[in-house]
Amino acid sequence: MQTTMYSAIVNSPVTTLSIGIDSSVTTISVTDASKLSLAPNLCTISGGENAETIKYTGISGNDLTGCTRGFQGIAQPWNMGVSVMRAFTAYDHDTFKNNIEDHVGNTTTPHGAETASTANKIALRDASGNLTAKQIISDVAIGTAPLQVTSTTKVANLNVEQVDGYDFDQSVKTTDSPTHVKLTLSQATGTAPLTVASTTLVTNLNSDLLDGQQGSYYAPLASVTDLAGAGRTTETVKSNSDQIALLSGSGGVVEKANKATVDALVATNQTQPLTIPHGLSIVTTDRETPINALAINGVTRINLAGWAGRTGTSTTVANLIATNYYVVINDLSANVTVDGVSQATPHKFTGKTSTALSWASGYVAVYQVESATVATLETHP
Repeated sequence: MQTTMYSAIVNSPVTTLSIGIDSSVTTISVTDASKLSLAPNLCTISGGENAETIKYTGISGNDLTGCTRGFQGIAQPWNMGVSVMRAFTAYDHDTFKNNIEDHVGNTTTPHGAETASTANKIALRDASGNLTAKQIISDVAIGTAPLQVTSTTKVANLNVEQVDGYDFDQSVKTTDSPTHVKLTLSQATGTAPLTVASTTLVTNLNSDLLDGQQGSYYAPLASVTDLAGAGRTTETVKSNSDQIALLSGSGGVVEKANKATVDALVATNQTQPLTIPHGLSIVTTDRETPINALAINGVTRINLAGWAGRTGTSTTVANLIATNYYVVINDLSANVTVDGVSQATPHKFTGKTSTALSWASGYVAVYQVESATVATLETHP
């Protein structure tokens, strides 16, 4: 058990009794009380083997009040002028020794430690090694973790401001199916910003691209109607997802077939008749439609302008042979700008390895023709 220790005063200055006292008086007057330690404290009257140590609880002017006589030594009368000082006493020594031994031997509440959260007390772990406290405050600088934790078990009721260095919006996960007004993903191009396992249709999901293409690239088959005005002489096989539409010469849909059916026809080398009117006409296949899907009686000519001649307003036809003859046609007989010069159509040319075309209306095709055929065509040079 800890015992009260009293403060000392440097060099133990000496004062004297201002009046004589008997052995029972409890208020003692000295000539200068400032030479003694603040109350409560100890002082020694006289010296040597007969000295008396007293304990006082207060100082009033130069009077020591609340004195305990014979605190150590024997209470006895003393004459005026006897010395009084704060000397080092047997009580001081014994108290030091006792308190130190008490600290060393205390295994229950060493150094006044407590398991309860008490102010100005040393915290003591309980028998399980747990430590109870009101608040743990760390002032370590940024860059050093204020806590080190080995366990990965969830800490119940732990409320943190950030997760992995990021502020956490409570609305992100309040249920298993959170609802958000807007979700912005900043993942760089080249890495998918979302990974989805389900193949179920997402209702009302409006996407800017489908397989890398703008929505305008695809014509909804259910809404395809008359795509051309009267007088067009175009037959088109157009792939749209898993459907293939065959358009009539006037642009209307005459047949819809499942793509698998067409693939089966190709695989068995079956053919589907396609009637082309007299004269120059355009037969355009989708980029994914194999050439042998078409079997046309007579001379088969491939549109070198490709799908761009039907869907765009400009294209460059490359890989031409300078010694061959070519003819440019527009299904509306509209002018086509050929290498920067507006030309009436049909327009024939030779001597080129490539040609740049642009047009304002209609569909454009470029065909290679034999020199004998060129002479029979009503073309514009």
